[in-house]
Amino acid sequence: MWFGSSYCLSPHALSQTLAERQVITANYDQQALTLLEAELRKDFETNQRIAFEMAAQKGWETHMTLPNGGNALLVGVFDDGTPKYYATYNREGCYYH
Repeated sequence: MWFGSSYCLSPHALSQTLAERQVITANYDQQALTLLEAELRKDFETNQRIAFEMAAQKGWETHMTLPNGGNALLVGVFDDGTPKYYATYNREGCYYH
């Protein structure tokens, strides 16, 4: 139990140092990654906008609180026309004192 609590309370316990991050990212094509990020963000936002428009027509929830205390957010629509949600399921997965 102590390990779990201390692990959750120390968000930097497993993070890299600045020098380690520089080694890891030294060969990244940052320009290509930035362009990819923009493209993926645009696709996500477009899909979510379409889903919200469909939600207004079909009566879908756009935000929900789940019975376990988690949350769900409408993010898109599957190919079969059903709503796609991102959901959290372990609201109490890390306990903070």
